[in-house]
Amino acid sequence: MSESLSPSPNNADLRDLILALDKKMDMQFSTLERKMDNQFAQLTLEIKQVELKLTGEIIRVEEKLGGESKRVEERLEGEIKRVEEKLGGEIKRVEERLGGEIKRVETEVKGVEEKVGAKLDGITTRIDYQEFISRGAILILIGGITTGIVKYFFFPNP
Repeated sequence: MSESLSPSPNNADLRDLILALDKKMDMQFSTLERKMDNQFAQLTLEIKQVELKLTGEIIRVEEKLGGESKRVEERLEGEIKRVEEKLGGEIKRVEERLGGEIKRVETEVKGVEEKVGAKLDGITTRIDYQEFISRGAILILIGGITTGIVKYFFFPNP
């Protein structure tokens, strides 16, 4: 009865079957490895292409920004020169006005100085006269007091 079912495989058949499976798996692994290597190579190539594109874009943007920065720098230099010229003109005008004001004030000060000098000379002269008169008055008082004392002591009243 056991013969009527299925014949049982022997060792040689099992070994052949395992070897066939092993070969089939090796072939599938090699096919898979080739496919992976191809995909890796394609990805590497695509990455390099994208990198080249990005590098080109970066260079283009840098050139554009470099040109823009030069234009902005030139505009700023022009504006700075214009403002410096304007300020230079303003400073000159202010200096001229101040110079005129200073000269005017100097002449006014000289005029006031002359007036004060003249008044001071007048005051000095008056003080000299008052001093002279004061000395004379003191001398007269001293002389009068001395005369009174001499008359009182040496010339008694009868």
